Amino acid sequence: LSAFVGIEATRRKLKKLRPASAQTLYALEVGAFGFFIAAIFGSMAHVSFLVLHVITIWSIAELMKREVAAAAAARRAQAFQLANAGTPLPAAR
Repeated sequence: LSAFVGIEATRRKLKKLRPASAQTLYALEVGAFGFFIAAIFGSMAHVSFLVLHVITIWSIAELMKREVAAAAAARRAQAFQLANAGTPLPAAR
């Protein structure tokens, strides 16, 4: 269940930046929670599917988090370059 805390936090961050990706994560989360509820009523024979599903959701969330972080770093680098584009360079000797 601790994996879902990180997944949910990532989904909430992605909600504004990448709504389609956040919606995909939400659908996967709902499916996993549905499976958890079904497991309460005795269908624990498919625990391996549950583990694979949770690992898949976690992997997608981590990839999206890294992708957003890389895009933010690229935007910061571009903003830095634009901010310093008009400054004169020191004379080389």
